[in-house]
Amino acid sequence: MKYKVGDRVKIVNERAVCMNEIMCKFLGKEVTIVKEDYTTYSIEEDGRRWYWMDNMFTGLSPEKTCKNCKYRDLEDTDSPCCNCSENYFNQFEAKNVSKLEELKDRLEKRRMGNLLTFTGVIELIEEMESEDD
Repeated sequence: MKYKVGDRVKIVNERAVCMNEIMCKFLGKEVTIVKEDYTTYSIEEDGRRWYWMDNMFTGLSPEKTCKNCKYRDLEDTDSPCCNCSENYFNQFEAKNVSKLEELKDRLEKRRMGNLLTFTGVIELIEEMESEDD
């Protein structure tokens, strides 16, 4: 297999062998590989619906990606993305076990309904870290 999970790749500009009409709407677009099998891939953008093959991609996308896991294009490549958030949170927890309860309390206060963005969590963690300095 030429690509791995998390790679951002560009789809060919013209219809490739084994590509159906629905897949053609992605021609020339950049997509994210979320699964790889023996000879095929699944992409995030089509909801993992179709099987994609190496001949359907022109190569890796030049877009900015997370420095930790290479998963998504980001504005700020120094911040972790949602794909590696679990790892980032675990690192914070290991460094700040005594602060974990405080973090949970602050998260509850900032949450709007059941929604809280990952960016909001990171901002809160960074705020807590700066208070320690």
